[in-house]
Amino acid sequence: MTELINQMQNWIKQYYPDTIYVCVIVVAAIYLFVCKKEHRKSIIYPIIVILICILNPVIYQKLLRRMVYWRMFWMIPDAVLISYAITDIIKRSKPVWIKSIILVTAICGIIITGVRVYNKELFIKIQNLQKVSANTEKVCDTILAMDRNPKCIIPDGMYCEARQYNGDIELMYGRNAEGYINELSERYMLVHFFMQQDEPDYEYIFNVAKEDGYNFIVCQKKKAVPGEILEKYGYDRCADAGEYWVYYGE
Repeated sequence: MTELINQMQNWIKQYYPDTIYVCVIVVAAIYLFVCKKEHRKSIIYPIIVILICILNPVIYQKLLRRMVYWRMFWMIPDAVLISYAITDIIKRSKPVWIKSIILVTAICGIIITGVRVYNKELFIKIQNLQKVSANTEKVCDTILAMDRNPKCIIPDGMYCEARQYNGDIELMYGRNAEGYINELSERYMLVHFFMQQDEPDYEYIFNVAKEDGYNFIVCQKKKAVPGEILEKYGYDRCADAGEYWVYYGE
């Protein structure tokens, strides 16, 4: 149970990294609960029910941990709560200058505490029609130039874009490695696990790939595959795809 609670806390911290914002939400909710009694049933009580469900370790264990937990917090109308509370405070204030001060303070607070989402750290300009990263485009083009229906093992974080780029590439795993869609076999789950490690178990990865006919394996250059492994399983480093090496085996 302690482990489940710690997992939940980590998700909450990722979704609400700023404690000031959480405090503002709580203050807004308390204000509406006290001053807008007519809206308790339509706003406050439903939020309480949602929180009881989301913050319940039993429900989390049985259902929510199989999906991205932070998405559950989308059901909490935090922006609406804050906006409604500020609007009502301004409406109740009598002198115009006080209304103006509250409005300007609220706007400044949003600007100062907010994050500009359209920055270079979060967004990059994509040139291809499929809207995937340059690395994914290069890897996929390299593989498809050699085989029209390749079977491939690729690093974590690239499989969604690879599927989006071209559905002809058969991937060993995709989002099912994260618990979505369908269950992945234990062997493939281990391959996915080892591919994420700083020092992957290439002996296991290439053994499964050879047995199941996966003729392409893509690895980060900083995790280059030892030559003895390639020789043992009949794979060659066939292409340089940006930050990745592409390995091919008959």
